[in-house]
Amino acid sequence: MRKIIILNFVILGICCPIHSQQKKTNDQNSCKSQFTYGDKRFCLPIIEGMTECLSNQIVKDWSQKLNAPGTTDLAFYIKNDQYENIENLEDEIIDDYFKITAFTKLEGQNISRSHFNDLSSALEGNMIQKKLEDVLKKIEEMGVDFTIEQPLLLEVYTPDENVRSMVMFAKYIMDTGAYYMINVTSLIFTKQRLFILNYTSNYQDEKSINQAKIKSNHVVFRFVDVNK
Repeated sequence: MRKIIILNFVILGICCPIHSQQKKTNDQNSCKSQFTYGDKRFCLPIIEGMTECLSNQIVKDWSQKLNAPGTTDLAFYIKNDQYENIENLEDEIIDDYFKITAFTKLEGQNISRSHFNDLSSALEGNMIQKKLEDVLKKIEEMGVDFTIEQPLLLEVYTPDENVRSMVMFAKYIMDTGAYYMINVTSLIFTKQRLFILNYTSNYQDEKSINQAKIKSNHVVFRFVDVNK
């Protein structure tokens, strides 16, 4: 049976208290798919080359394994080729996916900017912070034997005034072996609601960290734009 070190567990205990300037096309900004959170409806962004498929039971079951208690799944995107081979999802490492969640106990509650800032700070405070060069040195020395008990926080940045993003480094242990993964977790504050957008990709080298940030930022900006 696979053992997975879950990236999202860092938000445990936090939920209980309470642009890009680049022009987008009309198709990119359209609201073709929506979800309801509390008493409001929100738009899901279009992501090229990916399919939103949380309604699929196989994907839903897989997504719930990644959940932290106290969160609600809202959307899950996988690559189109994986979606076409959805029946084999359990046998694959999903290396390039987006997941949108929200705090269950905050559903229907108005969130202020101060709440957003407090929750962001609390989330960062729950993480073990490491310098990227130290992590890379350990990987070079130990390879897949480098032990990571919980995700390591490499960087915190603000791609938008309503977004706080954290770059994390984690280790997944599967039946097929051990894998290092990059996770970019973004807290998004929009329409007095708070959402969590996770992007996870396989770690290849230092360049893959910047690539993950770029891809995550692109989708974060999309989500913000379609929900103004």
